Amino acid sequence: MAGIIEVKDQGKVRIYDADNSNYVDIVVPSTVSSNRTITIPDATFTIPTSSTPDDGSITKAKLADQVDVFSGTSLNAADLGSGIHIKTADSGASVLAGADEIVAEGSGDAGISILSGTSNAATIAFGDSGDNDIGKIVYDHGTGVLTTNAMAFFTAGNEVARFDAAGKLRLLHGDFGATPGSSNKGFEFRPNGSNGGTLDCAITATSNHTIINFDNGNGGVGTIQMNGSATAYNTSSDYRLKENVNYDFDATSRLKQLKPARFNFKADADTTVDGFIAHEVSSVVPEAISGEKDAVREDGSIQPQGIDQSKLVPLLVKTIQELEARITTLENA
Repeated sequence: MAGIIEVKDQGKVRIYDADNSNYVDIVVPSTVSSNRTITIPDATFTIPTSSTPDDGSITKAKLADQVDVFSGTSLNAADLGSGIHIKTADSGASVLAGADEIVAEGSGDAGISILSGTSNAATIAFGDSGDNDIGKIVYDHGTGVLTTNAMAFFTAGNEVARFDAAGKLRLLHGDFGATPGSSNKGFEFRPNGSNGGTLDCAITATSNHTIINFDNGNGGVGTIQMNGSATAYNTSSDYRLKENVNYDFDATSRLKQLKPARFNFKADADTTVDGFIAHEVSSVVPEAISGEKDAVREDGSIQPQGIDQSKLVPLLVKTIQELEARITTLENA
């Protein structure tokens, strides 16, 4: 008889194939806490001919094109994704087409955990037919490949960013294991003591190099550049951006309205500095001042005015030129 079923031992049923040459054992554990039911789904479920250990347990199986795993008896709708759908509750959400091979769904917080050894790494790899890890995210628990408890991001096969255990963020480094410097290009955001942070910017070239570009809807409005020995802070000044250029104005009269002062900030009572009071400058050189006098934030705290003292330089230069012209006139009289 083809396909014979035998009861081999207590808790074991053996089912033979059509020619009785091979079989599958269904084994019940020696102790179960309650009755169990095996339900055959209305879908293809094929037991493979390999990777089945001697104890008869199934370690591999060919599942249907769409598999739904539910944690509650009331959840029975295969409603999301084209692959594996793990569902603890109905979220009421839809799934993104093209990113639905694996879907984890719940009505509250949802997540996927990747657990590895304390001296190993966990990896999410992004591959294609040409490269099986052209992109990846790696968390290193202590393999020594990165630094302990660091997370790295790779694109096009290269590391482009890394967070380390101290909270440092490194970007575009030549050597991600070292801080940026004269021989290691890159950016690093790092803690600086318990009360602040520092941004390090480094290039290995010594020629003029733009570190930061500032642009708005009108185009480029400024840069920060480094060269072999200094840093320059530049604002746009191209003649093609300007009109109504006037070289004939009275700078001396305006300069005399400025009121340079010596003072200390309340937060630094022991340090006296030279400077200006912002609102006293705003009527003379308004472009040097930001903010409004006596402005406050929503919580009632001060919204301070600011001053860009470099905006006073043109007025100073023009005043010097006017004074020099007066001196020359007196000398030639």
